[in-house]
Amino acid sequence: MQELQRAAGVSAMYFLEVSSPDDMIAAKVMQGMLASGRSSTAVDGLVDLFKLSQKIPSGIAIGVVGQNLAINAGTLKNALEKFKNQRVAGAVYLLADQDNATALKEQADLLGLRLIALVHTTGG
Repeated sequence: MQELQRAAGVSAMYFLEVSSPDDMIAAKVMQGMLASGRSSTAVDGLVDLFKLSQKIPSGIAIGVVGQNLAINAGTLKNALEKFKNQRVAGAVYLLADQDNATALKEQADLLGLRLIALVHTTGG
């Protein structure tokens, strides 16, 4: 996580480590729950960080990381939905795949949030 902070070039960064099940079926269920708008501890934590960003004039940097890239993206998407029509000051560094990162960029832009995708690709 320190490497991510150094790469981002910020002196302070909040990290949200998104938990995910090891079982593929349970992970798919979790993705579906997030997509349907159900909250999670990670979503609530991210919304709290968005609220905090409103109190810091320079904004904050948030790193969203976890083992399951789709759940990372689903968590951010859910939090952005819960915070729509409000402003977020700062940037989110999201560990995700290219498709999810691209889909979330416009949604983040609408809130004034810079989304920096740390795109993970699988080798082939």
